[in-house]
Amino acid sequence: MRALVAMIGSDPAVESCLQESSKIISPASTYPFLIAARAKAKPLLIVTSSSRSAEDLASDLRELHSNVLEFPAWETLPHERLSPRSDTVARRLATLAALASSSDEKTIVVAPIRAVIHRFISDLASQPLQTLEIGSEVGLTTLVTHLTELAYSRTDLVEKRGEFAVRGGIVDLFLPLSEHPVRIDFFGDEIEEMSFFDVASQRTTSPVVGKLSILPCRELLLTQTIRERAEQAKDKYPAALEILDRIA
Repeated sequence: MRALVAMIGSDPAVESCLQESSKIISPASTYPFLIAARAKAKPLLIVTSSSRSAEDLASDLRELHSNVLEFPAWETLPHERLSPRSDTVARRLATLAALASSSDEKTIVVAPIRAVIHRFISDLASQPLQTLEIGSEVGLTTLVTHLTELAYSRTDLVEKRGEFAVRGGIVDLFLPLSEHPVRIDFFGDEIEEMSFFDVASQRTTSPVVGKLSILPCRELLLTQTIRERAEQAKDKYPAALEILDRIA
C-alpha cells in the first residue's frame, strides 16, 4: 500500500496539485492516499466532521504512513457536568506529548472538528510522565500520592480504567490506555515485579515487558495552585460557586 502512495506522489500532475492547490476535489476513497503523499513534505492536521470519521481515517492512514496520531474530542459537552472518559483524556495527552517530544516533521494528526474548536490548557502535556519499570525505586506512598494527584480513583478492587488499589506492598493499577490492569509488587521502595492481570479472576496473566508511563485521567489536575485560584474566584463568579467549591 505504501508503494502505491509513492507511485501516486511521483506523478507530476498529482505532485503539482498537492504542492500548489489550496483545494482538491476527489473521491473520498482517495483521501488517505493523497494525505499520505502530501505528508511526505510537511506535517499535517486533518480535521474531520465527526469522531467516527476521524477514527476511520486514522486507521486507513496507519496503513500508508508511519507516524499518525489521533486527537479525539471529549464525548461530553463543555457545559455538561460530566467528565470525559479517562482513556479519552489519556489519548489526547499522549498525542500532545508525542508532538512535543517528536522530531519527526512528517507527522499526521487526525482530529474531529469538536476537538479542534474545544479550548484546552496550553501546557497540557508539558509535565514529564512518570514511568515504572522493574528494578526502579519508587516509594509506595509517593506513588499512591502521585496517582491521586493524576485523578486516579482508589478502590478496594480494580475493575475499570483509571482505578488503583493498594494491598500491603502490592499496587493494582489500571492505566487509561492499557488493555489489562497491572499488578506492581514492591520490595521496600523497589519495584520487584510487574504483571498484567485479568479483571474477572484477578489473577496475573503475563509479565510486563519494558516501561509503563502513567498518563493522567483528567486534563485539569487539582494542584494546590488551582485550588487557591478557585478559592479566589468565588467572589468574582458567584454563579459558578458550586463548581468552585468542589475544586477548592
